[in-house]
Amino acid sequence: EKLAAKLGFDWINYGNLAFTIFNRLTEAGLAVGRGIALVEAVSMYVALTNKGNTRITLREVCDAHRFSLIQAEPGHSRMDWGELNSTHAERLLRKAVKMGLVDYNPVKSVEVVIRNSDTAKEHMDEEIIARAIEISELNKTISRTKNIAAAVTYMAIKEAKPSLKLTQKQISKDFGVAERSLRHSIKATKEAMFGPTPKRNPSQETGQMPGSYVRLLRDIRS
Repeated sequence: EKLAAKLGFDWINYGNLAFTIFNRLTEAGLAVGRGIALVEAVSMYVALTNKGNTRITLREVCDAHRFSLIQAEPGHSRMDWGELNSTHAERLLRKAVKMGLVDYNPVKSVEVVIRNSDTAKEHMDEEIIARAIEISELNKTISRTKNIAAAVTYMAIKEAKPSLKLTQKQISKDFGVAERSLRHSIKATKEAMFGPTPKRNPSQETGQMPGSYVRLLRDIRS
């Protein structure tokens, strides 16, 4: 209930729903080795998103779930507090879904993912966000919303602010995607915009021979 209120939501409805989810997860043993606080954060997040609050992120819930919420309570004995890792929370959520303990089917648009990112808050105005969304609509080949959002965010910022020192590593960390996946998404998005990148053909380059021919001549001479 305190966490729901801290996030700005009705503590009675969302708090009770989160508590029901929490009991389900703890009874299945998912708190073992993880700590109660992490399970509480995931339970609250599922309760919020399944009610249609798709603008909230799991990271925001983890950041809000601090020891300060209960340290004023008399006689508290909680020892599992600290900075909650949102990556660990995501793993716990995936495990709970896989075990069939929770229903988790929020629909998040590319725009929501972009606007919730730290990158957007620090480096993007409405014009750049609109450009990122425009680019995303050209790419229908990537199924994961986070991958598309990360790719078009990087592309839109580089287009609008070419001198800004923003790396793909920073983008991948902010959006929670692998750098390799980000590179693939950027390539796929560019190909959707400009067409496939021509493959390099060494045999057509002036003054050069394909490597296979070079090896064949070397074998013949030996």
